[in-house]
Amino acid sequence: DIPHFSMDEIISNIPVKGEDAKDIAAMSDGLIGKAYKLCEDNEYISLYNDCVNLVFNLKKSSDILKYSETLYSYSEYFDDILNILSGLYEDILFSILGKDELIKNRTKIEEISNVKSEYTYSTITEIFDTIEKTRKSSFNNTNKRGLFDEMLFDILVPTTLTIISPAPSTTNFLPLFSKKVFILFWNLLIGNINWLILFTDFSAFEITA
Repeated sequence: DIPHFSMDEIISNIPVKGEDAKDIAAMSDGLIGKAYKLCEDNEYISLYNDCVNLVFNLKKSSDILKYSETLYSYSEYFDDILNILSGLYEDILFSILGKDELIKNRTKIEEISNVKSEYTYSTITEIFDTIEKTRKSSFNNTNKRGLFDEMLFDILVPTTLTIISPAPSTTNFLPLFSKKVFILFWNLLIGNINWLILFTDFSAFEITA
């Protein structure tokens, strides 16, 4: 078996120090070899920081386009993106459960504490399912941008419903909409023609004389 190290052991054995060392330890999965590699990979550090910004700032439908473009720019790190997002949401879950001592991203404890009220145990488990569904879909779908769009939408919707706490009648009404219809509705409001083209199945329309 590959030996796993504690965060403190990794921090004390890598050349990077300070807050960056804590972030690298959080991303290393307890693997000292991966930690050393991360010390030399500035793009991965940028990816991590962008994923952190996404998790803490994805609030509205117009944010999906912005963060999807950001993730797409790191397409070669596809699995790493999903792992980082999963780890951050796991830390939010630990905070919800009052298990802060289990949080891996130690430098983000304050931010995690600030956003945990926007989530429930149920919404976090839905997000885990969404991330894993995206991972499985990538085996048969090479359209990474489309996968990021759909994943972020699926992450945003249950979170938004948790924040706004809609009336029961509204909650019951939303499932009547298909995902594509709901996306089209939101993007008609923000006037994003590119998304309309992306999510509209034009073959479903029949033009008659």
